[in-house]
Amino acid sequence: MVLTSRDDGPQLFRLALFLTSDRAEAQDVVAEAFERTIRSARRRTIDDPSAYLRTAVVNRSRSRHRKRSNERAAASAAAHWRQPQYPAVADGQLGSDLMGALQRLPERQRTVVVLRNYLDMSEKEAADAMGVSIGTVKAQGSRGLSRLRDLLEEQT
Repeated sequence: MVLTSRDDGPQLFRLALFLTSDRAEAQDVVAEAFERTIRSARRRTIDDPSAYLRTAVVNRSRSRHRKRSNERAAASAAAHWRQPQYPAVADGQLGSDLMGALQRLPERQRTVVVLRNYLDMSEKEAADAMGVSIGTVKAQGSRGLSRLRDLLEEQT
């Protein structure tokens, strides 16, 4: 069974890279998305494999981000209780201004900005990929772009 065209792989990788800002993690996200999609395709028919894979990449990125955030919060809390006089050390600077600014956006805003502005998805397509309403996409997109502008202006 053919799941997707050859052109979808690089596009899915770029989507994952924008969402994770890490090449190795982006590769892992795409591989996991393909693996889960293949398992799903064995059990049921997938009408639009490309859309299904995009959604899987977004969901895997979100899951990994959530897991990392929880781990950082736990580590920060543990460090705080061990040595309360020292503040938690912030993560290092990311390579490019845009990637750094994107990573400072809340997860939903970053996802909407990437889906709408990088992948040129419609509001409905982005809403479907994220599993949220069109109103949420509009609101998060507006807030995300505004915050992104502010962050990029701070860097100049």
